Amino acid sequence: MISTLIKNIMVAQVLTQKETADLLNTSLDRIKSLASGRTKNFTLEESQILVKELGVRAEWLITGEGDMFIQNKLPEDLSIDE
Repeated sequence: MISTLIKNIMVAQVLTQKETADLLNTSLDRIKSLASGRTKNFTLEESQILVKELGVRAEWLITGEGDMFIQNKLPEDLSIDE
């Protein structure tokens, strides 16, 4: 499952494996292991970076279900009708 998640993130963000490794402050070999399924889990630090830097939903990282990215919300004082 992690291999599918990391591949989906890379496609959605148009990131190479090297760029993903740089973003996550990890090695290219680690990204290759995640993408191939040899490594089964993100580290806490990797998950935090994906959430904070790319806006990936933490729930999606855990379950793979629902929207991948946090949806932008309208400010409370602005309605769609305005």
